[in-house]
Amino acid sequence: MARQKFEQLHYQYFNGTQPTTIVLIHGAFCDSDDWDLVVSYFPNHHLLIPDNPGHGLTAKLESLPFSVDLAAQKIANLITTHAKHGKAHVVGHSLGAHIAIRIATKYPGVVDTALVSGYEVYPGLSGPALPYMLWTMNKFNDAMPRPLVRLAMNGTDLRRGKPNPFSLYQQIAAESTNIWPERWPARTLVIAAGLGGWLIPSADHPEDAKKLAAIGVKGNAPKLFADTVVAWSEGKDLHPNFVAL
Repeated sequence: MARQKFEQLHYQYFNGTQPTTIVLIHGAFCDSDDWDLVVSYFPNHHLLIPDNPGHGLTAKLESLPFSVDLAAQKIANLITTHAKHGKAHVVGHSLGAHIAIRIATKYPGVVDTALVSGYEVYPGLSGPALPYMLWTMNKFNDAMPRPLVRLAMNGTDLRRGKPNPFSLYQQIAAESTNIWPERWPARTLVIAAGLGGWLIPSADHPEDAKKLAAIGVKGNAPKLFADTVVAWSEGKDLHPNFVAL
């Protein structure tokens, strides 16, 4: 593993001699380290894992505000310059899923396939109170004992968040979450997580997944996630637990 900077975007890369590139795009209020549980399951793929604008080392070392458009542009440029043959299989989770779809829509030439999880559309979710709500949810998660988090999240542990300035909550809240993307050409798999916590709502909405694509899966094991990415990128059969929505 090594860390590099490209166009104000800090990123990790792994397995630089492998012939095929996968890009992993993290969600809101975290950074590229959130993929550390799945990295070891991609020994045969070149990985590029950026810290999105406003997140991680990109936030600490660069004056780069967050927006989905800016993140998509920077990551597309990263793929063009550092991915094998200038193309990649693009994977995004939650807010990263929105970035991945924006890349596939605006920069289709850099995307071999796409795989997204946690893509949600929230009509009517906006207004001046939204940044405070996001901030409160993050602080609530950080304050909870980890055993209680695992109980509340149906066995899943959420790592404590890293400090973020309130301006990032404002920038993310300003992003439109009620507009569906335009059509894009890349073959795309959408995963809708069927399991969610009883205390912190985390299950995806299948209707959103149906609108974005046609397939969902239950579960969140790192190896299953990595195997799904590889199978999808190589056109192989998916795990039998996948259910057509």
